[in-house]
Amino acid sequence: ISLSKTNIAALAVALLVCLALGRVKNLASVLLVLSIPVIVAWPFVADYLATYEAATGDAGETLSGRTLLWLDVWEMIEQNPLLGYGHAAFRDVGPDIFLVRMSHSHNEFLHQWFSYGLIGLVLAACAYLSAPFRLWRIRVAARRSGDVLLSFQWRVGLAFLIFFVIRGLTE
Repeated sequence: ISLSKTNIAALAVALLVCLALGRVKNLASVLLVLSIPVIVAWPFVADYLATYEAATGDAGETLSGRTLLWLDVWEMIEQNPLLGYGHAAFRDVGPDIFLVRMSHSHNEFLHQWFSYGLIGLVLAACAYLSAPFRLWRIRVAARRSGDVLLSFQWRVGLAFLIFFVIRGLTE
């Protein structure tokens, strides 16, 4: 289990999409039940944000400093955009703006571009873009055949894609 805020948010969005596309008879009841963990967790999140703001003087715009890291990563990408810096090079040559050495940029596409250059970024984008086309084919097949299992696979596949895109761009 991860207590990462972005993982929790990505999972919530993915579940909501999956539920909205499903044949849930009482969507309002499901949403009410799913909102209970948010309501219960809110005091802890608010306490974390207050502690973070007090410790860093930042009102939470960057939360854990990712946007600052992204700016430095982008500057390095601009220096070597085509070929990148190499596999697993981030720990050794990546920006050093924190007390700990970072092993990735906390953004999948920036990390791909940093490590593998524009060529790697294009290949990663192709992988992400192929998933919706495959999911669309599953959806069309499910509608034609009326197969409940294919329909379920389409919804779950779309939920996974949404989860991984949100998480990849923010974690």
